[in-house]
Amino acid sequence: MVLLLVLSTALVVAISVAFTASAPLAWRLLILAASVLPQWLFVPVGAQHLWAVLVISRYRRPIRTAFRDRLFLLVVALAGFYTVSLLRGPDPTVGYRMTANLVVLAMVISVALAVADRQRGDLLAVSMGVLVPVVIAQSVSVWLFRLFPGLENGYLRSRVADLLMGGRASRLFSTLPDNVTSSDKAGGLLFYNGNEASMVMAVWALLLIATARGGRARAYRLVALLAASGSLMTGSKTAITLMVIIPAGALLLPRLLSRRSLPTTLLVVLVATPAVGWLVSYGLTSAASFRTASETSATAREDLWDAAGRMFERSPLSGLGFGGWEVAWPAVAQGYDLPRYLPPHNFLIYSWASVGLLGPVLMAAIIFVYMLRSLARVRSAVDVREGTRRSMELAAVAWITAHGMFDTSAFFGSAQTIPLFGLLLSRVIPSRPIAADSFPAHPGVAALPTSPGGRRGVALAPAAPATSGGRL
Repeated sequence: MVLLLVLSTALVVAISVAFTASAPLAWRLLILAASVLPQWLFVPVGAQHLWAVLVISRYRRPIRTAFRDRLFLLVVALAGFYTVSLLRGPDPTVGYRMTANLVVLAMVISVALAVADRQRGDLLAVSMGVLVPVVIAQSVSVWLFRLFPGLENGYLRSRVADLLMGGRASRLFSTLPDNVTSSDKAGGLLFYNGNEASMVMAVWALLLIATARGGRARAYRLVALLAASGSLMTGSKTAITLMVIIPAGALLLPRLLSRRSLPTTLLVVLVATPAVGWLVSYGLTSAASFRTASETSATAREDLWDAAGRMFERSPLSGLGFGGWEVAWPAVAQGYDLPRYLPPHNFLIYSWASVGLLGPVLMAAIIFVYMLRSLARVRSAVDVREGTRRSMELAAVAWITAHGMFDTSAFFGSAQTIPLFGLLLSRVIPSRPIAADSFPAHPGVAALPTSPGGRRGVALAPAAPATSGGRL
C-alpha cells in the first residue's frame, strides 16, 4: 500500500510538471499510466482521474467547445445520470467506480479534441507509439504463462502482480478468485481476468494496424500480430470468435462502402461474408473441447439473462439500484446451479440493474451515433487504404461493444481502454476553432483553417522563432 501511494504521488507530480510545459507529453503519460497502473481495488479513482482533474483546471475553455456536439452531450448525460443515481440503491458504493470512470471518459474526449487540434502528427498514432513496449511485454507474458503455468502462479503471488493489478492479485487465491488461476486461462502481467485481457489486447492490435503507416508500418503490424496472438492465447472463447469476424469485416467494409464499388463486387461481399462466418462457426463448434466449453458458457449466460429478465418484469424503468444485482442474484443463484457472485455478463443489463432503463438507452445511443459517423468517415476516405485504417478504428469500438455484450467488461471496455475509447469517440466529433489564449501555440507551428474533415491542420511557421510563452 505504501508503494502504491509513493507511485501515485510521483505520477501526480509528473503529470503536473508535464502540463506546465506540454499537453501532448501529459497525454502520453496518461496513456502509459492507464495501461500499467489501474485503479486500486478499494479506491474508485486512479491515475487517469487525477490527470483529468488537472486537465480541467488548466484547459477549461477548450473543453467547453465539446459541449456543442450531440455525441459528447450523450456521454455527459450518461455520466450525470450515473452520478444522480448514486443517491439510491441498496449499496451506492458499488457505483462509485463506474461513475468516476464515466466522468473521466467525458473529460478524456474533450481534452483529446483540444490536444489533437495542436498535436503535430496523428494523436492516435502517438498514443499507440507510447503503448508499443507495453503491448510487447503483455503479449509475451501471456504466451509464457500459458506455456509455463508454474511461472504464472509464482507471478500472481508476487508484490509486483498485486501492484499492477490494483491489489487484486493478493486476493485471487482467497476472497476474490478469478479465471486466471485456471490452467486454460492467462491474463499476462496486467490482468486478473483472461477474458478482459483478450479484449484489451485485441483493441491494441486493431489500433496498431490502424496507425501502421510510413517507416513504422512493418514494425507496427508485427506488434499487432503479436498482440492478436496473445489475445487468443488468453483462452477467451469470445476472442477466438471475434478475431475472425471483426478484422475480416473491417477489411471488407471500405470496399463495401466505396463509391466505386461495382454491383458484382458488392454481391460477392454480401454473399461471401455470411458464408465465411458460417464456415468459421461450424469449424469452431466441430472441435469437441471448444464446443463443450462454449456450451457451458452459453448455458450460464442464458441463465443469468433469464434471471435478469424476471427482475426486469418487476422493475422495468427504475432497475434495482446500485448494489441491487449483488443482492438479488445470490437469492436465485442456487436455482440455476451457478456461483452466488456473478455479474450479468452484459453491460447493458448491468446498467439497467444499476441505474434503470435510461442507462442502457444512453449507452446504445452513444454507440449508434458513433457507428453512423464512423461509417461516414470510412466512406469519405480518399482511398481504400485510408478507409481500412478508419475501419480498424471502428472495429476496435465494435470489439469493445461485442465483448461487453457477452462478458464482464464495461461500456468503455476496461480502465486500461478508457483513454483510447475516449480518443476514438473524439475522432468523429468535428472540432471547432479554439481561442488562442486558451491553448497556446506550439513553438514554430502556425494554425491553419479548419479542414473539411473537421480538424485544423498545422504547418511550420515561416515567421521568426517563437518567443517565450509559446507552450502547448
